[in-house]
Amino acid sequence: MVFTALIGMLALVGTGDAADKKLSFGIGISAPFAPFVIAVEKGFMEKRGVPAEYKMFESGAPAFEAVVAGSLDAGMVSEFIFVPARAKGAQISLVSLFTVTGKDLGAVVSKNIKSPKDLEGKTVGTAVRTSAEYFMYKYFEKHGIDVSKVAVKNINPTETAPALFRGDIDGFFLWGNWVPKAPEVVPGARVIAYSGDDNVYIQKQSLIFNTNSLKANRELVGKSLLALMDTIKFIKEQPDEAAAIAGKAFRLAPEEMKKQMAPLNYVVELKGASINEYKASTRWIVGKGGVSIPDIDKFWSELVDASPLKAVAPGQTDL
Repeated sequence: MVFTALIGMLALVGTGDAADKKLSFGIGISAPFAPFVIAVEKGFMEKRGVPAEYKMFESGAPAFEAVVAGSLDAGMVSEFIFVPARAKGAQISLVSLFTVTGKDLGAVVSKNIKSPKDLEGKTVGTAVRTSAEYFMYKYFEKHGIDVSKVAVKNINPTETAPALFRGDIDGFFLWGNWVPKAPEVVPGARVIAYSGDDNVYIQKQSLIFNTNSLKANRELVGKSLLALMDTIKFIKEQPDEAAAIAGKAFRLAPEEMKKQMAPLNYVVELKGASINEYKASTRWIVGKGGVSIPDIDKFWSELVDASPLKAVAPGQTDL
């Protein structure tokens, strides 16, 4: 993604009158974003005194671009998107962790792969410079796989199953439905692992606000965090109704929506342990090239703003 032009637009974007402000959340059309839909449609935002709306995008990435540009207030993405953006000058602030899961990223292998070490001397596909590639290297490290003996191919998610079927690759590391669907169409293929197996890598996505919007609407942001906490409680207590609400917005059957939401742990919290994990992945991002972050500790101290959460739910943060 190119953020340079977007960053220049920030000075031209007005914050508006905070008194009549409506918080706008950019969301992807998938289960991790379901709470934002439910928070608005079920009235949790309204009950907390937060005029709010959500705007749907193909995924979280283009929604995040709109947040960087200042046309939306907040979005949710992983560090593999927001860290490079911030390093290049994007005025964004991380206010809360939001989704945590070990069951989204997975590794699929062909019938010829019987154990992790069998990947040596083979070709695997992944989406480079993403959480999927990071999981792949963490998986290699966990199982003592010599990275130099594995050919890594950057591959579009839509091509993973066909490439596995043709034998162009012997496995792939990816996210979402691409993982469980591949064994359904490729004879002998199987999911060899999910990222959370053996605690190899727990995937996180965080709630990111445009910094100008956060400064202008700090009280509303705090109230919105309470509304999201109310929403998460509702999802846990009423999973069928929650799935029906989200499924209607995303045009998914309630049963399928519930299935996709089940592995996700929705949270509103900011803990030092999570930030330390983020710092580790940030070092990997820097090592891959493309961004320069001379002082990672300083970078994260400037990126994270725990004050809205501290103001409304101090027990949810230890920062």
